[in-house]
Amino acid sequence: MQIIVGDRQRAMGVGGAMPHFYFHVSNGTGFVRDEEGRELADVGEARERALHDIRSILSEEIKGGVVDLRGRLDVADGSGNVIVAIPFEEAVELHVEDAVPPTGDDGREGP
Repeated sequence: MQIIVGDRQRAMGVGGAMPHFYFHVSNGTGFVRDEEGRELADVGEARERALHDIRSILSEEIKGGVVDLRGRLDVADGSGNVIVAIPFEEAVELHVEDAVPPTGDDGREGP
């Protein structure tokens, strides 16, 4: 479930400046607060950046052989209010039901 609070205008910076967003991660290794944040055009761009960040985290997990989809990335505005929350499982599409059946050493389906 993605949660978007407010609208794009509310997230705009003061005087037309680009708004600042913070990307906080909660997952199996704990909670990581983004202390620096990023200036982005709007909430939509922040959401896309959050999806990219989640996919980057998961790609590193894949290299280690274990993927934990129980995490979440919260996007907060400059006041610290969470305006978008994206569970890791919503950042990827998994296809497992149609997995290719295992083959034997001779290339035939099997055991």
